[in-house]
Amino acid sequence: MSTGPSRRVSLLIVDDHAVTRAGVASIMSASQQVDVLGEASSLSEARQWLARVQPDVVIVDVRLTDGSGLDLVRERAGQRDAPKFVVFTMFAGPEIETAALAAGAAAVVDKNAASSRLVQKVLELGKLVRPPRETDDGLALSPREVEVTILLVRGWTNAEIASQLGVGSATVRTHVDHVLAKLGARDRTEAAVIAVRRGIADLGALTKK
Repeated sequence: MSTGPSRRVSLLIVDDHAVTRAGVASIMSASQQVDVLGEASSLSEARQWLARVQPDVVIVDVRLTDGSGLDLVRERAGQRDAPKFVVFTMFAGPEIETAALAAGAAAVVDKNAASSRLVQKVLELGKLVRPPRETDDGLALSPREVEVTILLVRGWTNAEIASQLGVGSATVRTHVDHVLAKLGARDRTEAAVIAVRRGIADLGALTKK
């Protein structure tokens, strides 16, 4: 793990949705205080990463293709020099929070929460004291809105976005309206241009499967 007063927080992202991983990576890059060491889409990939690197913090979803992210937390949280785990889920609530903390997680963050909350938690756990600014590019968007923005940059329709994210078209329309308002964009095309220019959506990351 990194040390020193001027260090950045090192991070591993574990989520089975590529668009979520890309969105979290973009949010963290916007903070300019976090280095993303890698991304894993499953428990097995996460274990492989953790055998090679020692991140300060691991963001992990509960539901993965080959098991529960809480299994990874249980395996690693008690080890020497273990990273701090942030459980990042759409199903946050008392039951999940209790289970996550009992497994050894340091925090639980709802995927519908403001992006600044996720960044703040990563920085706190990584022992960096400067909080993220709400005015930082991209931080005003929630993690879900960042995902929608990434898919807008890809040129996806609302129906395609709804299918990808597993939500209704009305929900997507609401997210798109919020994205346009927060980015100060007149339409979807302008929102995509602004997102790429500000680094909210990384064109390189969008090609990942």
